Amino acid sequence: EADFNAAAILFIVVGVFIFLTAFFGCFGAWREVKWMVGVYTVILVILFIMQVGGFIAAFTKKGEAKELTQTGLNRAIGEANPTTDAHKYTLKFFDSIQKELQCCGVESFKDWNRNTYYNGTGVPTSCCAKEDGSCPKCGNKEDCVKTNDEKQLYTTGCLDKATELAQANINHVAVAGVIFCLLQIIGIVFACVLLRNIDNGYEDVK
Repeated sequence: EADFNAAAILFIVVGVFIFLTAFFGCFGAWREVKWMVGVYTVILVILFIMQVGGFIAAFTKKGEAKELTQTGLNRAIGEANPTTDAHKYTLKFFDSIQKELQCCGVESFKDWNRNTYYNGTGVPTSCCAKEDGSCPKCGNKEDCVKTNDEKQLYTTGCLDKATELAQANINHVAVAGVIFCLLQIIGIVFACVLLRNIDNGYEDVK
């Protein structure tokens, strides 16, 4: 629950930051307020530098990123529980990934043996590979199917599936990143031109 609250706060902060940035840019350009356009330009430059740094870090530290992701998912999979408010959303997170990628667990379906709720008796129903949902249930446990027949389950781990998906789409991500960087550069150039025109306008008035 704390993780979701932190994520919500982060989205709010990012939203406010984007709003203020757009406000400085639009209002400053409309009213020709030099300091607002200047702040807008500085923010664009900072974002551009951070974005380029992020892309470089992503490509040079892919191994570390995968290891950190694996550690976080392994911790989360041990806590997921449909009966507690604190961890039911963690289970929903895994359910959505497992259904979408047709996978189970982090490295394999056996990762759910470490979960305190399933406790080696089964896995979430989202691991069931049968389209008709005919995997055998774990007694009266909520959202649980038995693991006595591996042919009925997704046995590949979600980390490997996600890695394959990322590698398959890496070119599209790179192209999108380059286009976004170019748009930011264009925005910075236009902002600098506007600043210069505002200065020239003030000089002409004087």
